[in-house]
Amino acid sequence: MTRCKVTIEVPFLLFYGTCIMVGNLIINLMTYKVCYNILHYPEANCSRLGQYTDNETQELERLVQPHAGVMTAVTEMVPATVPVIMTLFVGSWSDKYGRKPVLLFVLSCMTIAFGSNAILLLYSEINPWFLMLTTIPIMCCGGVTTFLTITLAYLNDMSTPHTRAMRMVTFDIVQILATLFGGLCSSYVLYATSYAAVYGIGCAIIAFCTVYTYLFVPESLDMQIEERPTLSSVFSCRNVMDLFKIALKRRLYNRRAIILLIISCVVILGFIATGEVNVKTQFLRNKLGWTLTKRNVFGAWSSMVVIASTLLTTYLLHTRLKVKEILLIFLALLSAIGSSVLYTVADSDASIYVSVAAGVFSGMANPMLRTMLTKLIVPGEMGKVFSLIMVVNNFCLLGAALTYQEIYNDTMKTKPETFNYVSIGLNSIVAVIVIIVTILEFRIPSEKQKIEENLGTISTEKLTD
Repeated sequence: MTRCKVTIEVPFLLFYGTCIMVGNLIINLMTYKVCYNILHYPEANCSRLGQYTDNETQELERLVQPHAGVMTAVTEMVPATVPVIMTLFVGSWSDKYGRKPVLLFVLSCMTIAFGSNAILLLYSEINPWFLMLTTIPIMCCGGVTTFLTITLAYLNDMSTPHTRAMRMVTFDIVQILATLFGGLCSSYVLYATSYAAVYGIGCAIIAFCTVYTYLFVPESLDMQIEERPTLSSVFSCRNVMDLFKIALKRRLYNRRAIILLIISCVVILGFIATGEVNVKTQFLRNKLGWTLTKRNVFGAWSSMVVIASTLLTTYLLHTRLKVKEILLIFLALLSAIGSSVLYTVADSDASIYVSVAAGVFSGMANPMLRTMLTKLIVPGEMGKVFSLIMVVNNFCLLGAALTYQEIYNDTMKTKPETFNYVSIGLNSIVAVIVIIVTILEFRIPSEKQKIEENLGTISTEKLTD
């Protein structure tokens, strides 16, 4: 199959960046809506939350934050449930019918969802629970979860074993760039316009991504199936059964155990990342009095640090010096644990920045884990395996935000940094799992040993004859 130069990176960058831009404002939006529409504090006071820091806003923040945190977790958790179910089916379906139809469907539904939000937010008196209605298109298509799943499968289709590691790193860097783009834009766009305008801009960007994907992104698979795809073919039980058959089928040299252990590592790391997102913002606002703009500038700086370190380390250590993925994963985990430890004891702006510097290598864990996974699985199984990862990941993530939020709410007035201990413990568990994977990998014979074993078998058969 001819490898096309134009791929999914451009629409993915814009799509994911837009989702981050809007996502960064959700907790601010919910804080404002809870304050004004539910707790009925004056609108002038509520609109200052997250934008200004003084004694009055800090006191109001402490009163509103627990309610807003729970509402944010619920509004993120409910629309994430159906996408998990959708992901069960679309991976296998895309292996058979192609990646591009799924990408176009997701982008179209997200355009509708963002447009609906923009219209509803024009009415300032609307109860925040009504915003849940706009998540219906997202639940129908699977949203960001489905888009990520199919994008990963697409990138695997368009890469070779030699280029796959760098391609996976590039994917993570595009994600970070999108986070940087969305994080920097969100507060400035909001303060210059309104919440409705932010969603309107997001709707326009994703509509552009839809057109771009339709015109310029080629199908990554050689589709030779004459059967037309139908709705029943998407929701076939065989699609779900295939996911678990592929993951659980017997493989030589403990490969099945290694695959399942790697999947568990990816899930735990996702749990940590999802759980920390909202509470870190609340922690910085509560303990250090950071505004939304200050938080976003910090997020942009930390993203640039991770981009630079991940690119440089991967190129020098993995591509040039051929350091194994497993060693880079250990380095990433040590870096993440060190960052969490420093974050726990941080009591000033400078110490928060130092904690990020300590975590410069943490961005390598996920791409290296995925690279290891692609070496254990044949290309035809990729869509199914990435779907399974997303499904298991998202079932766990449904509880991640609430778990971290409850821990933060319970310790906010005494030790608000307690959630970092959870992250340290979970990263340590991942390190133990990686040690087990290392031991199992030592039992896999090298290619030279396999050839010698095959030659020995052939010689024995000839002597027997």
